[in-house]
This record gives sequence, C-alpha cells and structure tokens, in this order.
Amino acid sequence: MIAWSESARDDLGKVEARLSQQGKTGLGKEIVSRINLAAERLKHFPLAGRKGRIAGTRELMMPQNPYLVVYIVEKPKHIGIVRVLPVERLWPENIYFQAGIPPCG
Repeated sequence: MIAWSESARDDLGKVEARLSQQGKTGLGKEIVSRINLAAERLKHFPLAGRKGRIAGTRELMMPQNPYLVVYIVEKPKHIGIVRVLPVERLWPENIYFQAGIPPCG
C-alpha cells in the first residue's frame, strides 16, 4: 500500500502546475505519472531509495526527472510518501517535523 501525505499530494500538483505555466502541460503530466509509477514500485522494492537525511526516511532519486521522493517504510509493502521535492530546492528544516518524523541527531 502506498499512502501519500497531504504535502506530497500538494507537491505533485505543484510539479504539474509549474510546468503547465511554462507551456509544458504534457511534460508535467508525464513527470507526475513517472513519479507515481516509481512510488508504486516501492511496494516491491522498499529499500530502493538511499537512506534519508532524516532518521527513518529514505530518498528515491528520479534519474530522468529533477525530483526526489522522500518516503518512509512503515512495514513491508506499506510505504508512506512524505514529500516530492525538486532536487535543486533547499530543504526547509521543518519538512519532516510537519510529517511527525524526528530529526537525526
């Protein structure tokens, strides 16, 4: 099962909206589709992403797309998608706090 946080769903909407504003509507839909497909694959390969920068998270790079899928493995085949972030974006410090995930340290 894949569970998307409200923030992650908002992130997907922003990906599509940003590209639509640039006149790349088809590309926005394609990237969102690829992100969704990659998230679905996590059910079968939950450790595919690297260990996250915050304890308890993992990060799946999207090689063909400039996005990072931040997720948690709640139990086998139960994945929580925390955020979908543009790779070039600086991470807000409270990104995981809002999701209820304690920071490393």
